[in-house]
Amino acid sequence: MQSSAVVRYQLQFQLDVNNLAFSCYLQLQFFNLAFVRADGYKIPCHRQCGSVGCNKMRLFLTLFALLSIAACQQSKQTKLLVTEDLKYAAFTWRADTDSVEFCIVHYIDIDKNGQYVLMRYDTFMENQKCFAGVITDTLRELINTTLNDTIYQKIYDFKPSDSVLYCGYNYCIDYAKTKGHRNTIQFIPSRSPMHIRALAASLDTLIYSVAKNQIQPFNLNDYKEKLKRISMTEPLPKLKKPKAKIPKWKPY
Repeated sequence: MQSSAVVRYQLQFQLDVNNLAFSCYLQLQFFNLAFVRADGYKIPCHRQCGSVGCNKMRLFLTLFALLSIAACQQSKQTKLLVTEDLKYAAFTWRADTDSVEFCIVHYIDIDKNGQYVLMRYDTFMENQKCFAGVITDTLRELINTTLNDTIYQKIYDFKPSDSVLYCGYNYCIDYAKTKGHRNTIQFIPSRSPMHIRALAASLDTLIYSVAKNQIQPFNLNDYKEKLKRISMTEPLPKLKKPKAKIPKWKPY
């Protein structure tokens, strides 16, 4: 029994020594506060540690809040596009048996926050389908790097000297910069710069991807008229029925 009491006393003494050493270590290494208040009374070590710990915690929380606000604002700035509005469309002239019609095959409109509405035809036999959503960060970065400072031509098309007959869609990127006027780039993919081709391919992938929020169809007549005015291709001539004279049969 006596040896047991001695062991407990030694353990308690060792704990007291450890607590005193730890308090002195905190005092010397971190807290560095005065041992007495202004009125001359000595401040206990545990009071010094507690008050300094609270001050340190308040400072840490304040710094953490400021850093969080700065990070959120930086993230908000990186989410904005260099374009106030970006429209991309594929169009063509389609000839029927008795008429020629200007058709927008697919279309997407992206605002500066990256929210978009789009229209597409899966086949010309079906009605148009419209969707809405938000572009990915990868596409956002591609738009910013492609349309930020680079100056492009208004038209990228085959020249008469190329002696090429092109039978395919024409494309238009129509955008307004945050600090500038509206620009249009009409192009055929094989004749356009690499950055324009990459941007068009990414937009095509988005337009024809499956997972989207379908919305009600919207009217594109006004924009169709604009594309018709600036189109780099002329409408196809109307098809005319062949005129053939059928000789009358005469009996011999």
